[in-house]
Amino acid sequence: MIGFMSSGLDEPIGRSTYMFKNTRAAGANAYTKPSLMLDELKYILGEETFLKSMQEYYRRWKLKHVNEKRFIDVVEEVSGEDLDWFFRSWLHDTRKLDYGIKSWKKTQRPNGTWDVTLDIVRHGKRDMPQLIETNLKDGASHRIWWKNHKFRTSDTFTYNVPSEPKNATLDPDVQTMDIDFRNNFVQTKMPSETMFYRPGMRYRPRNKYVLQYHPTVYYHDADGYIPGLKLKRNYGINEELNFDLNVGAETGMPYWEISGWRRYLHSGMRKYDYRLYDFGGVRGFGISTSNKLNPTSPISLTVGLSVTDVADAKRTNLFDRGLVSVVSFKLNDSRLDDASIIIDFSPGGISDWSFTRLTFEDKFEKKTKLFGARNRDILGWIWSDTKGVPVQERFTVEGAGSATMLQKGYLRDASSFYGDLDLRNQYHLPGDANLRAFGNQNFVGVEGILADSFEAFVHKKIGPVTAEVALFIDSGILFGSKFEPNDQLFDNTTLMDYGFGLRLSTSIFGQPLYLRIDKPIDATIDGTSIEKMNDWVFSFQKAI
Repeated sequence: MIGFMSSGLDEPIGRSTYMFKNTRAAGANAYTKPSLMLDELKYILGEETFLKSMQEYYRRWKLKHVNEKRFIDVVEEVSGEDLDWFFRSWLHDTRKLDYGIKSWKKTQRPNGTWDVTLDIVRHGKRDMPQLIETNLKDGASHRIWWKNHKFRTSDTFTYNVPSEPKNATLDPDVQTMDIDFRNNFVQTKMPSETMFYRPGMRYRPRNKYVLQYHPTVYYHDADGYIPGLKLKRNYGINEELNFDLNVGAETGMPYWEISGWRRYLHSGMRKYDYRLYDFGGVRGFGISTSNKLNPTSPISLTVGLSVTDVADAKRTNLFDRGLVSVVSFKLNDSRLDDASIIIDFSPGGISDWSFTRLTFEDKFEKKTKLFGARNRDILGWIWSDTKGVPVQERFTVEGAGSATMLQKGYLRDASSFYGDLDLRNQYHLPGDANLRAFGNQNFVGVEGILADSFEAFVHKKIGPVTAEVALFIDSGILFGSKFEPNDQLFDNTTLMDYGFGLRLSTSIFGQPLYLRIDKPIDATIDGTSIEKMNDWVFSFQKAI
């Protein structure tokens, strides 16, 4: 609910049902948010006063028409408090709650007790008294309410404790809708919990980091097996940090990556992503930020910069050596299933190549009880100088491009599928032109594509497994390089493949598992069947 309330789509509880702009807001404000409001009300009144208020409200108004004023009047009468500041923000506004401790000071009195002074800051726009828990060095704890909260963005609060204080925390029982607990602690960091990763985990405590770990293993002919460890630290929808380290068993070659993201919920769901990596000679970094054009807009904009430096291409067949810097702008429209426009610039001077790339992509999937269809269209074109475009930045004919495949440790090189070259060549990672039967043609990648992939399928759930039998057709018109850079052997060339496939999907402990096997029947270039195609392909991802 914090995610929804921070998304810009939230609306006040007190709005009439017919005035809500979307069904998500109507449902949240009819059920979930009112229950959370009552939880907070019980927290600030105390359970005894809250229950007396609810019982009096029932006694006075049972079997009669009620409204918010009649409820508020009863609660204020029983509690003896003016609660307009509380109910107005919950019922007639969508202000977010976020308090933090900026600093503290402790001073010992002559009698041996200690004064604690906290600088409390209201980062959000909603007022709320704060329960403060102070941990003392003798092992005891002390609790006190700060109630100078009305219409204040900051306050200095001094209170006395019986022995030397060690640290302090706001809302120690996690009873308010504070959107960010990371600033609720002083003289101590927000606690963390360490655990072995389990498939499908969605454990998101609001007052602690979760640190997960699990082993990984990759392979390359030059290094043998490459064991390692993945660590992930996350805090709900606010931030995530990943660290991956693998070391070649035979060579000691390190492979590592640091990546993550952060959201700042006070500015909507704006997201910042970052990545830094070195995979055996292919190293680089990327940063990006994404947000909606306005809170209610279906269109979001992502702006990013990626730099890839290939100093050694011995451990991958996906990259040309050199430095590539790309500035990217991407527009997404949520009114469609998955539609985007991407403009990429690689300026000369800070890159060994100079090119501009424009990509339009659109996907949809529709299902009935038994039948379904999915489709993907892509239009892409690259303009470059006489030097051309490196292989890692061209459109791949058979599937995903180099940057996407690099993320999969088992696809980084011809030997990466644990030494089985045939299986690696028959693995289909969807993307780009997506002509899945052409993965064994050694095409170098093209500068222009207009392609479509379509599947019609029958689906049925059999116990815990959902099975699909699909008919597919991939078609595309290609322009530019074929076997060598700039050979221009593709010129308005039409490629097509079609066939059938089986898809199996299930989940174990909440973790989705997917297996796809496709059997192309024919593959043609300008209407002529090729002599040898990929006679079958498999994947752990959907084709579209």
